Formats: sequence, C-alpha cells, structure tokens
Amino acid sequence: MEGEKGGFMKILIYLDKSGEWRWRMVAANGRKVATSGEGYTRKRDAVKAAKKFIKGVRIFYMET
Repeated sequence: MEGEKGGFMKILIYLDKSGEWRWRMVAANGRKVATSGEGYTRKRDAVKAAKKFIKGVRIFYMET
C-alpha cells in the first residue's frame, strides 16, 4: 500500500508486554496510522486480522 510521499506502508505483527499478538500499520514516515485495537493469543489470528483489515481498505479521492 503506497503512502502519501511515495513510500510504502507496512504492517508489523508483534508480541505485546502482556504476551498477546497485535498488529500495527506504519506509514512511510514511521508514524502509526492504524492498530489492531485488541490482542490475540495466536500469532496467526493477528496476521489474519491484519490481512482482513488491508483487504477492507478503500481509497477515495476528494477534491478540495
């Protein structure tokens, strides 16, 4: 997924301090733009949720 300045966004899957798996989307500039909002006991469930999120993303252009 391309970011605002031509770089690419990435999804990071990580284990949090409480031992749960989470995901976050990071923009090309390093800022977090989305998070899982919940923890998962299995890494594969966090990956599945991140993929579902990406699949549901739509891009809309607005004229100002």
